[in-house]
Amino acid sequence: MNNQTKNQLSKFIFIFLVICLMSYTNAIDTYPKDEEIRLRFTCTLNSQIPSPSTTYNISIFFDKTGLIIVDNQPAESMGNGIFNFSQTFNVSGFYEIIQVCVDGENNFSSSEFIKVSPGGEELEISESILYFLLLIFVLFLFISSTFFAFAISYKNERNEHGYITIVAKKKYLKLFFIILSYYFLTWLFNLMIAISVNFLPIQHFTGLFSLFYKVLLGMGWPLLLTMIIVVGIFAMRDSKLTEQIQRFGRAE
Repeated sequence: MNNQTKNQLSKFIFIFLVICLMSYTNAIDTYPKDEEIRLRFTCTLNSQIPSPSTTYNISIFFDKTGLIIVDNQPAESMGNGIFNFSQTFNVSGFYEIIQVCVDGENNFSSSEFIKVSPGGEELEISESILYFLLLIFVLFLFISSTFFAFAISYKNERNEHGYITIVAKKKYLKLFFIILSYYFLTWLFNLMIAISVNFLPIQHFTGLFSLFYKVLLGMGWPLLLTMIIVVGIFAMRDSKLTEQIQRFGRAE
């Protein structure tokens, strides 16, 4: 693959990423899941404020399945054509709200969509791109550190008779990359939680990502302590081997 093809492929991936992110960022109101929210509506009939006897009924549908969440329930009148309706949404997703305002022979109906997410916040396009670029960067660091953790040899060099002639210092670098890859993996799952919370198509993975993150986070300090002990053992053993090599030219 030549450089021109690589550049074209990189541009295509970047444009595709931007389009995908824009498709998830909608100019609609976003509300938190599992919290009672107060929806506010206004009604004007013939460019005038409706009378106090006006009724304003609400129906709410879950956009993904068409399930009726609220079926033609009255909203609370606040006066001057303003109505409130309280509702708790237990499932993330998009909801269609159908509103019907009736004042005698005059009536008005409309519909709008709202979004419900765990955090109740909508990421801007720039923030979304930053999240994904950071995810790709951390993934690259994790793959690189894991590669070096496997590729670096930890064995001491031996002669044809099986005696140790050179003590390998690279084993400490190998342990360093093992720790590094572990913490990059922990960071990776942390980012995946943040992304899954804010993007509806993958929110069902949030619990799984959170579980892995908590396990990795909980094992972080014990692993670090274990590695420190292992390094100490290796250091004492290598010190003895180095002393033998300096005295006898070899070690067992």
